[in-house]
Amino acid sequence: MKTAMQERRLAAIMFTDIVGYTALMGKDEVRAFEVLQKNREIHTILIEKHHGKLIKEIGDGILVSFNSSSDAVRCALEIQTESKIENISLKIGIHEGEMVFEGGDVHGDGVNIASRLQDITETGAITISDVVFRNVKNKPGIYTTYIGEKSLKNVDEPIKAFRVTDVEIIEEIKPPLEKPKVRKIIPYLLLGGIITIIVAAIFIWNILSEKPSDRKGSQASIIPDISLAVIPFRNDSPNPENEEWFCNGMLEDILNGLWKIGDLKVLSRTDVEPYRDTTLTRAEIARALGVSYLIEGSVRKYGNRFRMTVQLIDAENGFHLWSSPYEGELVDDPVQIFQIQSNIAEEVASALNIILTPNEEQRLFNISTTNLKAYELWARGRQEMSIAYWIKPPEKYHRTNLALDLFNEALALDPEYPEALAAKGEVFSHSRERFYDSTIYYCNRAMELNPEFSGAYWIRGFAYEMMQEFDLALKDYLKVTELAPNSPKIYIRIFNIYFEQKKDYPKALTYIDKYIEEEPWDAHIDAGHLYMHIGEYEKAEYHFFKITQTEGPYFGIHYYCITLGAQGKHQVALNFLDSISGSLSDIGEGLKNLLYHKKWVHATLLKEFELADHYYSLLVDSAGGIGWMNWDSIKLVYMYRNLGRDSLAEITLDKIRRSLEYKLKTDPDGHYPLIMMPSIYALLGDKKKAISYLSELVEQDYVVGGIQDEVKNSPLYENLWGDPEFEGLVKRMQEDKAAIRAQIREMEERDELEL
Repeated sequence: MKTAMQERRLAAIMFTDIVGYTALMGKDEVRAFEVLQKNREIHTILIEKHHGKLIKEIGDGILVSFNSSSDAVRCALEIQTESKIENISLKIGIHEGEMVFEGGDVHGDGVNIASRLQDITETGAITISDVVFRNVKNKPGIYTTYIGEKSLKNVDEPIKAFRVTDVEIIEEIKPPLEKPKVRKIIPYLLLGGIITIIVAAIFIWNILSEKPSDRKGSQASIIPDISLAVIPFRNDSPNPENEEWFCNGMLEDILNGLWKIGDLKVLSRTDVEPYRDTTLTRAEIARALGVSYLIEGSVRKYGNRFRMTVQLIDAENGFHLWSSPYEGELVDDPVQIFQIQSNIAEEVASALNIILTPNEEQRLFNISTTNLKAYELWARGRQEMSIAYWIKPPEKYHRTNLALDLFNEALALDPEYPEALAAKGEVFSHSRERFYDSTIYYCNRAMELNPEFSGAYWIRGFAYEMMQEFDLALKDYLKVTELAPNSPKIYIRIFNIYFEQKKDYPKALTYIDKYIEEEPWDAHIDAGHLYMHIGEYEKAEYHFFKITQTEGPYFGIHYYCITLGAQGKHQVALNFLDSISGSLSDIGEGLKNLLYHKKWVHATLLKEFELADHYYSLLVDSAGGIGWMNWDSIKLVYMYRNLGRDSLAEITLDKIRRSLEYKLKTDPDGHYPLIMMPSIYALLGDKKKAISYLSELVEQDYVVGGIQDEVKNSPLYENLWGDPEFEGLVKRMQEDKAAIRAQIREMEERDELEL
């Protein structure tokens, strides 16, 4: 029975334990104490960073709670990384369940399971329960491997357990994949600087979309005028599981038609899939997705007959702008299905006062096959691929193999079915070995049959991009924009290639408006990065500031302050941060810590060291301070030195050095340590090394984040100012950026930045 002193709380629970600590205590008490202190320091910093709460320490074990499983797992991954730097061996278990607080203690099944998962974990690893797995399996940067059902002490039922890493582990499976006799390509991993190209599932109709994330918050303030989302249709069939293929097939074909309308922005299926069977209101769904209109509907299939109702809704006021029922009978020919899908796209356009061009009208009605059974097999294969999108290996490959069998069956019935050929090619791009040559082969065959099939160009373009054939990828992506101007995520692909790979910044900017329509939150962040990169700071400020006005302002504030800092506008930044503090009525822990962090940084660079010390003390109390690999960690050394705390400054500097050395050792091609090195050696007065690292950044064409101006505005570089070699290097960097800005201004004058 619950008592007045008892509190129950649902949480993601993490339990960590130092391996071999008892034995170490017996051998070397001093070292054991140092390990315990360092372990506590690592945990304190990272728990606060990931919005967790340290519940209690149990010897060398630590019990922590989080509001979300993804926060817990990301925290665990960082803890293991930092612990390995310090040569501390940990085991970590995570479960989501109930915690019971009573009489100053905490217990409950959730705590026990997390503790027992930690017990069965290998040294240096992380084990999670199936409950946690379901919540993190779709999160970027988190990879899981199923390790079987585990019987845990004092737990009644076996628990399905998964090991977590931040690197994908490809499981060995039997791949019944055929491939033509063409050269096999092993793909390169594409590493972006500011924007990371995430290799995600590419589907013909639900291409490259991440799940909505709390980091974005509401995008209501930056919603394009004519934008809509098609909510997953309700399946009212008597036997819904067997007829799900028909419901989803109709949905995807309707989306495919809507994407061909140039004046209409339509989200991908994967954007809206999380809202299947949701309890949110229409207005809440639209606000979360950043759209003005919603299409919803229901499908009922019974035997060979079907009935479908579709309606278009103004999300703001709930008015039905258009609604229509459709009935039909599935015989040998699916032409009537294609006709219905075309009619729906035309009716939606008419209801929104969009006038279709002759080319759009022609492309809307497309008979891809006259064989009903082939269409059914294709639709069932698409359903398997959609499921594969949301899961990890090895189950992912099981689903893609099932899809391949279905596509092959469809092609056996209709060898000239373009959608089935391209879908088969897509499977090869998601096979265990990534047969991109096979993808290109089948897409080519699909294009020969239908040169205006945009999905085939999309899939082939992505294969070329993964092969680092960026010119060929661009050619295909640009063809997609011609055939289906509103294909989801197409403009982010084009922008990324021009910005990240070809470093053609003016060309990238020609796509920024379309990118903003497509994905406003990400586009404003990326546009801000591009403008900051070339020293166009006012425009960078504009884009980052737009994000500060959303319900997910964290990254907007972060980058807005970095932009001000590069210009030496530290007082402006402090004033801005004060205004933010006063305008936010409910500041969460993460945002509060960001404000403390940024205020400390800008006060330090203003040489207001007492004020900086005050803000850093608040950050320490709230979040444990910053990590040694943090971009701003060298500023801590600068502050300590100017406060006369030389010993603490040297200890901090030593930690930073060790962390960077570890990073350089484990990731020798990474740019992050290289970016930090110039400021470290400038502060130490080692001009030669500072300039050497700065020169290396220039030679690698990695002068990012406004470094070209920051080195002249930040007191961290004071020891270099006036040095002829340094001044020459700065002049070169600034002239390079000025030339890009001049080129962009000329293009603006000629209206060449408009698509």
